[in-house]
Amino acid sequence: MYLEKTSLSQATWIAPPSYDKDKIEVVYFRHTFSMDEPCQLKISLSANSRYRLWLNGESVGYGPCNGDRWYHYYDTMDVSHYVKEGTNVMVAKVVTYPAREGVDKDKTGPHKAFSNAAGPLFILSGKCVNKKGHTIHDVTTGHATWLCHQDTATTWHAYPYTFWLGASQETVEGIKVPLDFKGLSIHQEQWHDTIIKHDQGSMPHGVFPSFYLEERPIPFMQEEKGTFVKEMPIKLNDTPAFSMNRGDTIPPFSKRVMEVDAGELVTGFFHLSTIHGSDAMVKILYSESYILSENGFEQVKGIRDDCVNGHLRGYVDTFYPSGNHDHFETFWYRVFRYVRIEVETKEQPLELSDIHYVKTGYPLKEHSHVTSNEAWINQLWDMALRTLKNNMHEYYSDGPYYEQLQYTLDSLLESLFVFSVSEDTGLPKKAIMDFQQSLLPEGILQCSYPSDKIQVIPSFALYWIKMVHDYYWQTADKALVKRLRATIDTILDWYDRRIGSLGLIENIGHWEFIDWVEGWDTGVPNACQYGPSTAHNFLYAYSLRVAAELMEVAERPYVAKEYHRRADAIIAQLNIYCWVNESGMYKEGPTSDTYSQHAQLFAVLAQAKEGQEAKKMLTTALHTDSIFKCSFPLTFFMFRALEKAGIYHETEKLWDMWKCLLDLNLTTIPERPFRQRSDSHGWSALPLYEYTRSFLGVRPAVPGWDVITVDPICSYVKNIEGSVSTPKGTVHVKIQDGKIVALLGPKGVTIDCPQYEGEHHV
Repeated sequence: MYLEKTSLSQATWIAPPSYDKDKIEVVYFRHTFSMDEPCQLKISLSANSRYRLWLNGESVGYGPCNGDRWYHYYDTMDVSHYVKEGTNVMVAKVVTYPAREGVDKDKTGPHKAFSNAAGPLFILSGKCVNKKGHTIHDVTTGHATWLCHQDTATTWHAYPYTFWLGASQETVEGIKVPLDFKGLSIHQEQWHDTIIKHDQGSMPHGVFPSFYLEERPIPFMQEEKGTFVKEMPIKLNDTPAFSMNRGDTIPPFSKRVMEVDAGELVTGFFHLSTIHGSDAMVKILYSESYILSENGFEQVKGIRDDCVNGHLRGYVDTFYPSGNHDHFETFWYRVFRYVRIEVETKEQPLELSDIHYVKTGYPLKEHSHVTSNEAWINQLWDMALRTLKNNMHEYYSDGPYYEQLQYTLDSLLESLFVFSVSEDTGLPKKAIMDFQQSLLPEGILQCSYPSDKIQVIPSFALYWIKMVHDYYWQTADKALVKRLRATIDTILDWYDRRIGSLGLIENIGHWEFIDWVEGWDTGVPNACQYGPSTAHNFLYAYSLRVAAELMEVAERPYVAKEYHRRADAIIAQLNIYCWVNESGMYKEGPTSDTYSQHAQLFAVLAQAKEGQEAKKMLTTALHTDSIFKCSFPLTFFMFRALEKAGIYHETEKLWDMWKCLLDLNLTTIPERPFRQRSDSHGWSALPLYEYTRSFLGVRPAVPGWDVITVDPICSYVKNIEGSVSTPKGTVHVKIQDGKIVALLGPKGVTIDCPQYEGEHHV
């Protein structure tokens, strides 16, 4: 029976007596209890839609893990060390988002959070157990007394340049925040009884409960206090500056401004404390960098810390202090390197007593490290690692500032980058299963998920197949491949139904995105306007090859043969309609006269061209000025094609896209090499993969890493050293003057290293 195994089956969902279903609601749930002896307290909890939990004024954590309508997650945690003898106060701040279908678009919540009409709900179970194992108090909702306060202090806004794709802006009136809501000195009249809304026990006859609860599949996000490293100078023609370093108090009826630097781009919860300043207005602007100019969505960025020629732009939280000792903290994390604080006082002076942030993200423990006497390698490694970690939360985000959504292509690359630095497989597997749950009735996956806004980029479903393939090579998890084989076949059948009169897929529909390329409107190959796209067809053929390998693993060899036949058929038609002898390349479509690097690289990966033919074609593609060139994400596949063709040395020039960033004082790697919008995009962290897998050459020889290959293929970096994480342990490689001079591997694992003549140490 469903839910008999969970720890919430005896709890009930509680709610305030009434709520407004047409707006974002904030409700505080509070339970007070007394302890006269030490106890252990382990709790399980969830909320609709999000919660932050405090116990005795200390933040315990936030959640639940981001899910969808099929999996509404709950969290389990041991909070014993927060419990004290005497009076204890447990408070949850719950934010719920209204059903998107029933409200105006400016009143909804972020797309990543599934919305519904259930309203603000909270559920928690737990019992205080003494040293003898006796229950001395039950904190479970539906059993214990929980009070609630409906917040009227907070309103929410979407930033015009991110809509609801990123963080929600908050406006908070301090006078309306419940007094000392985390502590003991509350105003009792502000708190009211809760009502029981839903049971969460087993349901008969196969009926699901209102919320299908599953325990979170990944660890809790880490939270670590961070401080700003310096105050930035303010221009003379700007608002007068104030300084916390000097201990400035902002006088009545005045305006002051301060800009602070976190030292690097971070994702974190912003905290601000004030004294006095009744009716003052404090605006907090979060920015990735200083920008030189802007025109609507477009912004011109230069040197990112150039505060002399640039200014800050970004989303804004607004706080109105009550005039007492006030504290403002964001409910959701913000993304910033710089923060601008603008203060306008009324009759009272205002003192800004504290600002800091709590850095948050997935608790990735990286065990790979790479160093070289070439400075660019070290610099890009640090930037890439920071980029990856900024984009890892309860999901992969493509860009944490602008789009906190989990996209398939981004997730594919970010998972490979995770495998390059850590043995952690939690988020890669969750991403695979998230997208599996996004399958639409027409047979295609959604491209961003979890999301309550349906969006389809068909090519991204093909990348999901490669995600499964990569995960299998990392883990040798054959059972997962078997579980997913039906979805793989469904996706490929969706494509097969779009084969037109030329024997090629065409008129794919939805958003036919391939890459952010200058000259392609919205990233769509121009050939898509007139019929088949060569890049799309070769990507499909390549995906059929990848899927064929998975079908062999899943014990469906006859399906594998079918996939190879279908790939061969696509390639045969491309050879007829799109190959041009004069150029030595595939044109971008049967009626096109333009070329893209994308078509050539996928042709090699799909085995349309091999050996000398592949080398010649790719070399031509790299050295033809008029060709449409790969941006950051598809450069990964260009590297793979060059590797497959045996000309990895041709990647040397491609690194210029990354090297040119070093002069811009970035701390992360942006979304694309041109017209840079986002300063941190997970798909750009390519150095993590290339340094470990290609420069040092550490790769799995078989799925699961029972045999490890160490075979560096980069000829242009002569001196490099590093430790590379694998599921079997760390492999250390040292290369001097282009030769391996030291090799250490994990005990009991076979290492194949054809280039090394010394002993393999463990």
